[in-house]
Amino acid sequence: SKKDQEQYWADKQRPYRYISVSEFAQTFKRFHVGLELENHLSVPFDKSRSHQAALVFSKHSVSTRELLKASFDKEWLLIKRNSFVYIFKTIQLIIVALIASTVFLRTQMHTRNLDDGFVYVGALLFTLIVNMFNGFAELPLTITRLPVFFKHRDLLFYPAWIFTLPNVVLRIPFSIIESIVWVVVTYYTMGFAPEADRFFKQLLLVFLIQQMAGGLFRAIAGLCRSMIIAQTGGALFLLIFFVLGGFLLPKDFIPKWWIWGYWISPLVYGYNALAVNEFYSPRWMDKFVMDKNGVPKRLGMAMLEGANIFTDKNWFWIGAAGLLGFTIFFNVLFTLCLTYLNPLGKPQAVISEETAKEAEDNGLPRETVSNGSTRRNGSTRRNGSMKSKDGSNNS
Repeated sequence: SKKDQEQYWADKQRPYRYISVSEFAQTFKRFHVGLELENHLSVPFDKSRSHQAALVFSKHSVSTRELLKASFDKEWLLIKRNSFVYIFKTIQLIIVALIASTVFLRTQMHTRNLDDGFVYVGALLFTLIVNMFNGFAELPLTITRLPVFFKHRDLLFYPAWIFTLPNVVLRIPFSIIESIVWVVVTYYTMGFAPEADRFFKQLLLVFLIQQMAGGLFRAIAGLCRSMIIAQTGGALFLLIFFVLGGFLLPKDFIPKWWIWGYWISPLVYGYNALAVNEFYSPRWMDKFVMDKNGVPKRLGMAMLEGANIFTDKNWFWIGAAGLLGFTIFFNVLFTLCLTYLNPLGKPQAVISEETAKEAEDNGLPRETVSNGSTRRNGSTRRNGSMKSKDGSNNS
């Protein structure tokens, strides 16, 4: 450096003067050692003489199995560190379930007519919406981890699916616990169909809704990559799904040019499956009401038709398969976003005025300092270290 160079001045008979890097380089090239080195490098190297250990034959340094093990261990460690979030989510779900159970209390829930049926539809919709937004916690948790992930990806530590697979798999036990908590607290308290098989069918649907919601919010996080954009752009996706879900606006009232949105809304499949599971119960199907033409009709079928819900009994399994398909689709979309998209914004390194001036003294433009990768952004910091603007210097 300019400060330390004087102490190494050998010729005491001559006054000291600062010798720049470019002058050092030009003098070395004219020196016999530099000339000999240049002649040696001008001869192409015979790659057949390379040592086998010096060559790289794979993109990543360790096997896929070791990468998965390390990623699962890291994910489990992060879950333990964020255990408060998952405990709080479960407690919050219990509180909401208790509140819902007192609102839709079974002593006030009857199965006499269509009006009673629409009260049950409200209870099913509340179940759908609460478990849908239960996955919202995945959005901020995922976005805060993206800066570090993009560093690891660009340094070829591991591919994106190594990151997403443990993220999805290790959430499943928590989702099972939360689904059991919700259904156990609300099912018989709200007075849903008493058959045991319908209890477990609703438990399956609630679990699939939570998995679909978690995948959706992870996909939004991977697509938006910023909390501000996710809260605005992500809200747009949710509004479309809710408006075209078949309950705010019945299917028959959706314009023809928007009907495709009805079929791509995951809430459609959860809503129809929950309703079919409930209203095909014997307590609804064994009772009759008069339709508009005065013809007797089973109360369960009349209820499904009145709510614009498919009357096919197989729609329980169609809805469950649809939720599972959307779960896989959203998680694959999340993986593809992490694979091909880059972080928002371009981090720029910061150099001190002293370093920039030294570069100019050496005949180099400021933009080419540090092998052409450092650009001065107008900052007047007297800091010799380089820091990225995103501030995420974790490893």
